[in-house]
Amino acid sequence: MKKKAKGKIEMISSGLNELQTPIRQACNLAKALLIMLSGENMPADEGEGIFGVAETLVDLLECLQETQVELWRFACEVGKGDAA
Repeated sequence: MKKKAKGKIEMISSGLNELQTPIRQACNLAKALLIMLSGENMPADEGEGIFGVAETLVDLLECLQETQVELWRFACEVGKGDAA
């Protein structure tokens, strides 16, 4: 395996490892939303809190999507033998 290809593979592996924490955070925020929404006596003004959690969750997931696209690009480069 070429040294450059090996470097790209290591970058992809590192990137995938870095995704673990934000994915876990996104899952925890989603669970928090479910818990908040399941409360029978949730005051109406707590909707703002739910909105804040949802907004943060969307931001995290968009960041994860961008990272995923970058990792796929690296993987395609390595697969084509065009690793730089």
